Amino acid sequence: MDKSLQSHPSAYERWSLLPLVLFLLVFIGCGLYFSLFGDAKGFHSFPPVMATLPSIALAIVLARIFKADFIKTFAAGALNKNVLLMCAIFALSGMFSAVAEQSGCVKATVNLGLSVMPAGFLLAGFFVLSSLMSTAMGTSVGTVAALSAIALGMAGEADIHLGLMAGVLISGAMFGDNLSLISDTSVAATSTQDCQPREKFLENFKIVVPAAVGLFLIYWVMSPGAPLNITPDFSVWMVVPYLMIFILALLGVPVLIVLVVGCLIAGFLGIYFRQITMVDLPGVYFDGFMSLLDFMLLSLAISGLGMLVEKSGGLSLIQNAVMESVSNLMKKKTQSQKTIGELAIAVLVSLSNLATANNTIAILLSGVAARSIAEKTKIVKKRAASILDIFSCVIQGVIPWGMQILIISAVFKISPMEISLYAFYPWCLLFVALFNIWSSDKFRASGS
Repeated sequence: MDKSLQSHPSAYERWSLLPLVLFLLVFIGCGLYFSLFGDAKGFHSFPPVMATLPSIALAIVLARIFKADFIKTFAAGALNKNVLLMCAIFALSGMFSAVAEQSGCVKATVNLGLSVMPAGFLLAGFFVLSSLMSTAMGTSVGTVAALSAIALGMAGEADIHLGLMAGVLISGAMFGDNLSLISDTSVAATSTQDCQPREKFLENFKIVVPAAVGLFLIYWVMSPGAPLNITPDFSVWMVVPYLMIFILALLGVPVLIVLVVGCLIAGFLGIYFRQITMVDLPGVYFDGFMSLLDFMLLSLAISGLGMLVEKSGGLSLIQNAVMESVSNLMKKKTQSQKTIGELAIAVLVSLSNLATANNTIAILLSGVAARSIAEKTKIVKKRAASILDIFSCVIQGVIPWGMQILIISAVFKISPMEISLYAFYPWCLLFVALFNIWSSDKFRASGS
């Protein structure tokens, strides 16, 4: 932080949160306006990246008032290696979806899936597929990028509401992200709390699996009951790109390499089966890239604003407020210390995730404060890591400006807000996690 900021630390800390608040007001407000006044596209009529422009302008004004270095701080957030990696995944996701669609791979894979999947099992089956993919890959973003086109095709063929199908995909992707031993959220949570991934996995398992099983049964009931009139019209070769993606994911190959391989194989098959010409192929890749450009720019802008909040002390202000509330509640002893601490860690990482729109970054930013809360309230390390991981995934799975929902929104061409409403798994996980914290408190009270 600049020395000049130290003369006005509290003022800048308070005001630095305003640009993110303005973004939410503009994004949600414009979406509601278009929806209420009869626009067919509703929330999708207003490009989310445009909502960042007033926020960036306000951030520049605040930086000038408090003599902060806006450009350097904003660039540090936007050009963070994790953010750039996500943008690369965005780009490859758009390219893969476009070339897979043009080459006929999406249609073939959809027909294969619908022809072999039992009647009345479509939603539940796709939830299981996306969960397995995400658990193997360790990334919800990569899972969404790989399966969104297939999900869209299945929804069209089976006449399933697009928001519901998008919610199934995001639900499975967030389940795997939360449970996987190799996901970046698991690594961040265990490293900040100094525990082993296996310990955190077993702690998560008790909360995550009941939520997933309950949702699986719900999707089973909601799946179309009548058999689908699908003619198994597909070439096995056209399924190879998605088969390779699944195999590489199981082998633990990084998601960027997985998507590059998928792009190359789908392009080759399109040329071989004369769905695409060699001359047209670069244009198909470029169109796919451009289809997600808005969301890449949005990710860069939100990450830059998030870094401004962090460097200005805005996140510290939130963390200090949460920790102060913990201390006050502990003095009143209205609940057990552990319950207060667990809820405080959940609130802390949730607020950080709302500000940064990235669950991994949110865990890293709140990890030190969470560890301090855990030590004060005698929460074991694996439990603290589990709560960090779970509640970051809950928030990431429902915020309309999160990368996972934005990718699906671009492919499905529906509002991010609509996907948030149909993302049932994060809501189920929230309910189960809060019940687990409450019941653990009752168990501790009865056992004492």
